[in-house]
Amino acid sequence: MGETPAQTAARELAEETGIECEPGDLIGPLAIRDEVFHFTEKELRQLETYFAYRTTEDIELEDAVWTDIEKRSLLEFRWWSREELLETTETIYPRNLLSLMELASRGAVPDVPLVID
Repeated sequence: MGETPAQTAARELAEETGIECEPGDLIGPLAIRDEVFHFTEKELRQLETYFAYRTTEDIELEDAVWTDIEKRSLLEFRWWSREELLETTETIYPRNLLSLMELASRGAVPDVPLVID
């Protein structure tokens, strides 16, 4: 699409959550990940760049703009607190999410994005 990673992240944030921000409002890039996974009977490769965004607003996810395929594949959606993420036995992706949250909360953007799995 010709977007920078920060522009893509801001657009995706708006589409997936309804939160609108400028690319410069994002914290990062914090990390990158090269992931291959199966979705809708296809093998996909995704090159991801992780940013963070802080807000004090209560965000309702019904403001999101999900595609039909996303709507069909979602079983449940909600916000997770840091404490819930620490205590869960569920698989959370990226696996390093808590570390990224810690970096973002300190405003500690690495000179070179971390490579995560």
